Amino acid sequence: MARSPRNIPDDDTVADMYLNAVEYLESNGFHQYEISNFCLTGRESRHNLKYWHCGEYLGYGPGAHSYYKDSRYSYIRDLYGYIDAMKSGNDSIIDGDPELIRPKERVGEYLMLGLRLREGINENHFRRHYSRELAPIVKALEPYIAEGYVRVEEGSYSLTPKGFLISNRIISDVLDAAREK
Repeated sequence: MARSPRNIPDDDTVADMYLNAVEYLESNGFHQYEISNFCLTGRESRHNLKYWHCGEYLGYGPGAHSYYKDSRYSYIRDLYGYIDAMKSGNDSIIDGDPELIRPKERVGEYLMLGLRLREGINENHFRRHYSRELAPIVKALEPYIAEGYVRVEEGSYSLTPKGFLISNRIISDVLDAAREK
């Protein structure tokens, strides 16, 4: 019989612990650049940011993932199968079929991933890259802005540390608003 964990803090205590950790890290020179990442200025993970910014990236090696020319794919995980496929020069190195990311899906990914970043989502970027207005999304964010869960700065909308605590709900509402267009 599995033992149940003891003394697990309740949600409010966990939220307080998280907000205290954010305050402590920021007061010691670390900044939060993503929902679960902190670093010293200039030490952000470039690989992670490439992913969070919906940029293209190429992975190499068994099990590596890539996103290139609107397709997402991964390589087979088996080391020896990977080596054999590389030697033979055939396409069996790719695990399954590449996933084509359609424009509507790219919009959703930008919104979801962007709201995980401290910098958030930007109106001009959204209009330029997706040929859409952010107005329906902003309308969905208004109650969260009023409650201090979302900050607005120079056309960008980002979650506050308090907002990161309810990010799943906020992102869900934003994605619903994007689908209604």
